[in-house]
Amino acid sequence: MATQEFTKSCCTCRTEKPLEDFNKYKSSKDGLQPRCRECQSLKRVEWYAANRAREIEKSKQWNRDNAERYAANVSRWRDDNRERHLDNVRTRYKKNAKKIGAQRMALRSANPEKFREAEKVWRAANPDRIRAKHVRELQDNPRLSHERYWRNPEYARAKSARRKAMRRKVSIGVITPATLAARIAYYGGKCWMCGAEYEHLDHVKPLSKGGAHMLANLRPACAPCNMLKSNHWPYNVPA
Repeated sequence: MATQEFTKSCCTCRTEKPLEDFNKYKSSKDGLQPRCRECQSLKRVEWYAANRAREIEKSKQWNRDNAERYAANVSRWRDDNRERHLDNVRTRYKKNAKKIGAQRMALRSANPEKFREAEKVWRAANPDRIRAKHVRELQDNPRLSHERYWRNPEYARAKSARRKAMRRKVSIGVITPATLAARIAYYGGKCWMCGAEYEHLDHVKPLSKGGAHMLANLRPACAPCNMLKSNHWPYNVPA
């Protein structure tokens, strides 16, 4: 009666190892690979290093041919390895911050509505993460809000005006920094009521009276005139 073999010799390292250390291989007589797993792994690493470009292109082609399966695999891996995924994203962003920022700006400019909707959905789903980020930023730099405002006061005013419009749930038009700057330049950067240097963005027809947050309803105004005008509508400029 033949004795059952519980070990096998690896053809590469010539070491006698348990059968559990060999991968399955149907074409062989014993149903196992001739190399042990360790040697098989080293061989695979060597082969990949010598054929890296070919393997990458092969993988990309498979991903293109099996887009749905690839997307499902990626999504499943991200769900199962959330922390690793976030670490990978942060590392990649740090290494390619300028490139990624430029790509996002190009995509946002090409399809602003899509990005705005996606941002709304994400913000609604992650209020705690947004709040935590703001807290961290302010802890690192207590004067952050002040510095951001004076770094680009026109943008800060426009953002504040848009926030007010969203709270009022009025019509909101597409306003870009370029079109807003052109609107302010049309009035020479002066208050439309008295001609002083502008400080605020005034909704000619107030939001509380149903005015829209659109370029046609925005004009530059100084602080005294804007506060005097308040939410009066219609408004006659004092002589």
